[in-house]
Amino acid sequence: VPGLTGTVSVNFLSSTLAIIALDLQPVLVITCAGTLGEMLWRANKRPRAMQVVFNLASVTVSSYCAYSAYHWRLLGFLHHPLPVPLFLATASFFLVNTWSLSGLIALTHTRNLWTVRRASFVWPATP
Repeated sequence: VPGLTGTVSVNFLSSTLAIIALDLQPVLVITCAGTLGEMLWRANKRPRAMQVVFNLASVTVSSYCAYSAYHWRLLGFLHHPLPVPLFLATASFFLVNTWSLSGLIALTHTRNLWTVRRASFVWPATP
């Protein structure tokens, strides 16, 4: 993504599997541990403390939203077909995570939130 030094997280797979199989607390622990591992293990540039705190907060809120979407009681009438709740969980995680990052970039660079969001995170939806 232009202007961002991050990568697409392989931690997302383990988080998704945890959301499907585990309760909320282990999901949050697994997600935070995976995020810390990605940020610190073999890092070319050690992240600042504020970056670590923001990333952990963002991934915690995103994981909570994804877990809540997957286990949403109103989806009970579907008798748990995996694709619908999984899509909602994935979309929730992506939207909350990217909007929080867009908000941070917009605030720190005094840019328009919509412009940052469109420039940085629309690429997954483009062919």
